[in-house]
Amino acid sequence: CQTAAGTALLYHVILDPVAEVFAGDVLLKGLQEKVHRDQDKNARETAGVMLAEVAHCNVWFFNVMGVAWISIVICLCEGMDARAYRLRSIKDCSVFEVDSAKVMHFKESIFQAMVEAGEHLPMLEAKSLNRVADIATEDWFNRRKATGFKAHLPTVWILEGFLYYLQESRATETLRCISQNCLNETVMMADFMNDDWPEDLLSKLRFSRVKVSQIGDPDANFGLVNDELNLFHQIRRVSRHAKADVNGKPYRRLLLVESWAP
Repeated sequence: CQTAAGTALLYHVILDPVAEVFAGDVLLKGLQEKVHRDQDKNARETAGVMLAEVAHCNVWFFNVMGVAWISIVICLCEGMDARAYRLRSIKDCSVFEVDSAKVMHFKESIFQAMVEAGEHLPMLEAKSLNRVADIATEDWFNRRKATGFKAHLPTVWILEGFLYYLQESRATETLRCISQNCLNETVMMADFMNDDWPEDLLSKLRFSRVKVSQIGDPDANFGLVNDELNLFHQIRRVSRHAKADVNGKPYRRLLLVESWAP
């Protein structure tokens, strides 16, 4: 819900028809108040880094997915995001959302409540949308096949805010599964945190190419981070080998990773 709230506040960057509904009044109001407090203090990072991360990840995903060859988009741990309803670049794609039963049930209950209240449901931008609550099971990939996923079709995998919540072995196995079971122009987009070195890890897992960017880099700015004293630019100037500043405070890096399976 926090991501949905951030998306709702970034309406000038991200047009999401259901973000406010998914966020809920309480969380959205709390984040709005945080933004106002930061603005009153003339803070360079309004509402912390969360809003900037949400904005950059969404614009980054949009740019990469706006290519003609994509047939399928798979969102692992989609949470309360609603890409299938707002990304026009996937109008010819089949979208698969993979998440927990709790999240999927919550999403469906919100849409059902809208119907019962006589409200119009948002229009689906994607060609089709499939939701299956199975991310917690070990055979989630095989279940995807049962719902119509075809591994030979050009596919984009989105793993946002997901890998760094998994145990290392589970995260590695998830990445290996994607690499070994996908063919023909498969792209995986994921965010890694802090001391991760995705270019080393992914090459060992048979991803053929890996591109790593940090927020604020020329290919990951999108005109959203223009102040050179902004926290993101400060971190960019520090080697990734450095784990903490002189006071021992850990650097909080967000790495945007685009990789290609063979």
